[in-house]
Amino acid sequence: MKKKIVLTLFLSLLISFSYYFGNLLYDKNLSNVLTLTNILKPLLIVPFTFIIFYLIVNLLNKITIKDTLKRRIDKYVLPISMIILLIAWIPALISNYPGIIESDFTLVYKEALGLTNLTSHHPLINVLFVYLSNLLSGGNPTITVLLCSIFQMIIMSFIFSYIINYVYKKNKVLSIILLVFFSSFQLISIYSIYLTKDVLFTGFLILFSLLIYDLLINNEFTKSKKILLVISTIMVSLLRSNGIIIIFLSLLIFILKNKRIRYLYILLIITILTFIVQYGFITVFNVEKTDFAESLGVPINQISYVVYNNRDINNKEREMIESVLSIDEIKSSYNKHYSDPIKFNKKFTSLQITQNKLEYLKLYIKLFIKYPKDYIESWMNLTIGYWYPFVEKGSISYNYEDRFSYYDSIGVKGYSKKETYKRYITIDVRKTRVEGLLWSPGIQAIVLLLLIIVSTLKNKKILYLFLPSVIGLLTILIATPSYCETRYVYYIFLINIIGLILILNKNNKIVKKV
Repeated sequence: MKKKIVLTLFLSLLISFSYYFGNLLYDKNLSNVLTLTNILKPLLIVPFTFIIFYLIVNLLNKITIKDTLKRRIDKYVLPISMIILLIAWIPALISNYPGIIESDFTLVYKEALGLTNLTSHHPLINVLFVYLSNLLSGGNPTITVLLCSIFQMIIMSFIFSYIINYVYKKNKVLSIILLVFFSSFQLISIYSIYLTKDVLFTGFLILFSLLIYDLLINNEFTKSKKILLVISTIMVSLLRSNGIIIIFLSLLIFILKNKRIRYLYILLIITILTFIVQYGFITVFNVEKTDFAESLGVPINQISYVVYNNRDINNKEREMIESVLSIDEIKSSYNKHYSDPIKFNKKFTSLQITQNKLEYLKLYIKLFIKYPKDYIESWMNLTIGYWYPFVEKGSISYNYEDRFSYYDSIGVKGYSKKETYKRYITIDVRKTRVEGLLWSPGIQAIVLLLLIIVSTLKNKKILYLFLPSVIGLLTILIATPSYCETRYVYYIFLINIIGLILILNKNNKIVKKV
């Protein structure tokens, strides 16, 4: 009882503060909000949020769903689920033929064709994926995009079906609920053909999470599961820059908690080797490395906010800042929700930071000591979509009316101009309070915390499932360049429903290792 109260109180405090400050910063568009009065006011909301979340936690802690279905079709669950999912996603493909692309894909496409140099900004595995699709299409841009969409649909449908099959063996009723969710939630339909590295990254991350969870709770771990776990470990490490961090930290924590499981050490070695091979490839083939400053979106915006607010800075600090970008340029370019206007400003001299890392780290710390409120408020504005539920932004970050320009830029012909899915791609779906919350990264982060608390009380082993996603979310909160990108945290949408299913399973037996 005491643990439940403490955990729920912690969640209530967190939600109360996020709601209050999110409302001030986003809905009311205020600045300089970190006053003593504003810090104390959210405490008035805490009793109400505590009651609400205590009831929810209590309900989830008690409720279970029995497996009432007797008919078994074990051998056919995976293929049948794949077929159902693919059929469910086909309307999205037809309406957005030959697939949904934006600026990142056009750059990857040009790298794959050798029209531009390879860069480490775009994962080499992603470039290879497009290269092979182009090879199979005979160099036809339209067919290349279509093949990328189809291959991605097949991979994602397999991963989802594998998860459905896993749940089916535990509880057939819950597996049906999961299948309905994967086939009917339109975000999943859209993302099945959204050609960005984040989608496949998400698929392999949730597969890795489930397999690790399975490895840690069961004695039996088949050869096929080991192969899938190795593949998912490598793919997560390769598909996104924070992937290697997520895998490495997850495995370290798992090893600390389960020192006797040798396979965890093997996975850790594979992760390290993957990093070495990838780095070696980049070096040997002279792949253009991503500028160091590009990974500093949050610190750059924090310093820019200090400048934007006309804070007092000494001559040396001013000189260091202006050697990167002029004060006037910072003030005119600063955007509280994006770091790109500063980072990718044509006059931005990132080389200064790269060559003088220690000096700029000292500058960053000095300004933080002088203006901590500016730093915190800047961070809150740059991450607000990941913790405040009512940020309104489309699930795909482009101007919907300009979407055809991406097809034209790489020579795609005959693309669909239908607007059947416009509501789900744009901000429109977020304008409906109830349905819009389902599409909110902020609400999903809250649900993740809620499920972690319920797991702590009901079945601690399920925490293994959530850990990689928690680490992933933390890396986004530390280094995001944008205030609300659904694709960055797509895995939370999926891991939440999987975790909820496992929490609700009445037959969730744990086999302890010997």
